[in-house]
Amino acid sequence: MSNISDYQVRKFKEQEGKRHAYEMKKIRANSARQYQLEVKKSETQLHRMKGEYETKVTNMENDTEQKLAKMRKKHSVNIKQENEKLDQELTNLRVTHKQQKEEIMASQANELRDIKESHEKTLARANAKFIKERTKLEA
Repeated sequence: MSNISDYQVRKFKEQEGKRHAYEMKKIRANSARQYQLEVKKSETQLHRMKGEYETKVTNMENDTEQKLAKMRKKHSVNIKQENEKLDQELTNLRVTHKQQKEEIMASQANELRDIKESHEKTLARANAKFIKERTKLEA
């Protein structure tokens, strides 16, 4: 009886070992499949996320370039307007300076004429006085 029992125990152990090995093989294969599925899903998700990121970066670059172009255009318009204002102001300053110069020259010419007239009158009076005095002395 002990031989049969030993045989049954050994057979049972063998069957349990095979069943355990089969279960482990099945679990490993299932785990490997799940792992591959997760890796594939993660790679797909990573690829999609990279695509979305690159799209966002490209869109942001395009938006930034458009804003920069608008800003440059706006600034060039402002610079053009400011240069036109500056040219107008310079023209006005030149005209004003020319007018002031002409006024000063006219004023100085009038002043010189007045001084000359005054000097001539003074000389004429002095000459008349001289002649009067000389006439008194001769007489």
